[in-house]
This record gives sequence, structure tokens and C-alpha cells, in this order.
Amino acid sequence: MTSWFVMARTFNSQRRYAEAETYFEEGLKAYSKEKTTPAYLDGWNNYCALLVDTRQWEKALSAIGQFDEITCKFLKDIGRSYPYLEAVILRLYAHTYTGTNQLEKAKAALDNADLLSNDLIGLTNSNSIRAEIAVKQGKYSEALSYLTKVKELRSGKTDYIDVTILQTKASIWAKIEKAENTLLWSEKAFKLADSLSQNEFNRQLDELRTVYEVDVLTEEKDKIHLRWIAATLLSLLLMALLVVIILYSRRMKQKNQALYLQIQELTRKEKTIEKCLFTSPEESLSKEMLLFRRLSQLMQTDKPFTDSQLTRKKLADTIGTNETYLAEAIKQSTGHTFTSYISNLRLLYAVELLTKNKEITLDAVAIDSEHGSYSPFYRSFTKKYGITPSEYRKLSHVTTH
Repeated sequence: MTSWFVMARTFNSQRRYAEAETYFEEGLKAYSKEKTTPAYLDGWNNYCALLVDTRQWEKALSAIGQFDEITCKFLKDIGRSYPYLEAVILRLYAHTYTGTNQLEKAKAALDNADLLSNDLIGLTNSNSIRAEIAVKQGKYSEALSYLTKVKELRSGKTDYIDVTILQTKASIWAKIEKAENTLLWSEKAFKLADSLSQNEFNRQLDELRTVYEVDVLTEEKDKIHLRWIAATLLSLLLMALLVVIILYSRRMKQKNQALYLQIQELTRKEKTIEKCLFTSPEESLSKEMLLFRRLSQLMQTDKPFTDSQLTRKKLADTIGTNETYLAEAIKQSTGHTFTSYISNLRLLYAVELLTKNKEITLDAVAIDSEHGSYSPFYRSFTKKYGITPSEYRKLSHVTTH
């Protein structure tokens, strides 16, 4: 918000009053949403002075009234008086009254202002306004006297007030028809104004540069703060993700251990069934079960299920039966079809290979158990047991050790 006022003062010093007025109004509008501060009051002071200098009397009077009201509220809120600021407002009123030819009101305002504060700047302004009042009243000698006081009060200083003094002197000499003096003081005023304009421009550029650099530093500080917040949030997110991963890993490990135990139990049950089948008296078994016992013995010894060319007819011929009788024997004894029975034997064999041989590769297990390649082996194994071949082998070797 301060940058609004800096820009306004810069344009004002270059006599670009319309732009200065716009920036002052934007700055005051922005500040009005915040708590009243000395910078806000200073903005009002400069804005009112601009309206007075550009002789916008009606607008100036309204603005000074607002400035006066805001100042009174501010001083009431902080519980103290500020004579200097009250005197500044009275002199703004006085200048406006002078411009609208309310000369007695202007004099009264100046008298009250000088009683409140007799500081050097204030007295300088008062004498300048009194000189203007005297000119309006035709009291030229009195006006020149006030201007002399202004010059004395401003001993050692040179700025635009000196330009105003010189212009006023030129105006006075013009009114009393002293052309030579009028030309002299007008020329002095012009030269001084030109010199001050360049100096003020350079000063304001330096001020703008400083404000810009401060804004850049502030922006960089804000960026660093935002980066710190982002880094903190990212760290928290990564920590949360790590916790989730750890919990998920533990859960998966527990799940896989449970599945591994289920596979072991399933294998044990199937071996128990086979053992019962082999140890049962032949007279206690049906023809289909007797046939299946012969089939199971063949599967254990020769492992024909590892033959990629195995068919139902080929297997039936091997054990001396027909395809229908073979399929019925498998169905009654295991509940499987021929295809699912062979698939189950291949997976059981894969489990055996994974358990007994930790050096064998998964591709080799897939080929030896007649799954062709790892991809179909992986799908079949995971579908049946709910665990991947690699996880099963890892758990089997951890358990055995």
C-alpha cells in the first residue's frame, strides 16, 4: 500500500497531478480497509495538499473534512491529543478558505493553527497563506512582508515553496504595474522550478528503487516461507505414506503367512487322502476308486502330468482303461474334471519344487511343472493359492530355517 503513496508523490513532484491524485485515492482506498496508521494519515495530508495546490476547492474541502474526522477518531482511540496534526488540518482549511475568498474564516483558522503549533514548517505555511490573503485584499506591502518572513523562516532551504514565493512576488509586482520586477521574479521562479524538478525526479527515482527492492525482498521472503511450508507438508505426506507402506507391508506379510499355512494344510490333506487310498483294502474300494489308486501311483512314480502332450486318451491307454471310465474315476475320487485334475497336480508339483529347491528359478519351475512359461504359471498359482510364487518360496524358506 505504501507504494501507492510513493508513486503519487513521484507524479506530484513532476506536476502530473491527475496521475498523482489517482494514486493517492487508490492508496487511501486500500488503507481504509486496515487499521488507521500514521502512514494513512500522512497519505490524507498529502492528498488534501494536492487538491489545494491544484485549486480543486470543493473537492479539497470535502477531503479535508474526511481527514479531520479520521484524525479525531484516531486521536480519541489512542487517548491523546496531537496539536501539530490539528494545526496541519487547520492550515489546509485556511488555504481552502483563501481560495474560495472566505478570508476571515481563513485568518481565524490560521490564528488557531499558530496557537496549536508554532513549528518552523507550520509558521512558514501560515505566512505564505497570509501573504496570499493580503494579495487578495490588495495589501501588497503586507504581502511582501509575509513573504520575507517565509524566506527568513526557510533559511538554508530550497524547494518548491521558494518557487511559490518567487511566483507570488512576480504576481504582486504585476498588480502594482512594475514590469521590470515582474519579469525578474518570474524568470527566477522559472529557473528554480526547472532545477528542482530534475532534482526531485532523481530523488523520487531513488525512493522508488528502494521501495521496489524492499518489495522484491519481501516477495522473496514470502516465497521462502511458502517453500518451507511446502517442504514441511511434503515431509509430513512422505512420513504418512511411509507409515501406510509399513502397515500395508505388515498386513500383506501376515496375509501371505496365513495363505502359506493354508497351502501347507491343503497339501497335507491331499497326501493324507492318498495315503488312506493306498492303505485301504481293495475289497473296501469301488472299481472307480481302485482305478484312481492305480492312477495316483502312476502320477507319483512317472509324473505323466509333466508331459506337454498328455491327453485323456493317452493316460487312459497307459493305465489300461477307456476315457469315460477314467474321467468317472477322477470325478468320484476328487471332484475334478480331467483338465482340472491335471492342473492341480502340476500346481502341487510346483509347490514341491518351490519348497525343496531354493536355487531353482521361477521360470524353471514353470517349465518343469508344465506351465509353459512364467506368465501362465504366475496366473494359475496366484488364482488358486492367493499368493505369488515368489512370495510362497520366500516364506517356505523362512519357515524351514
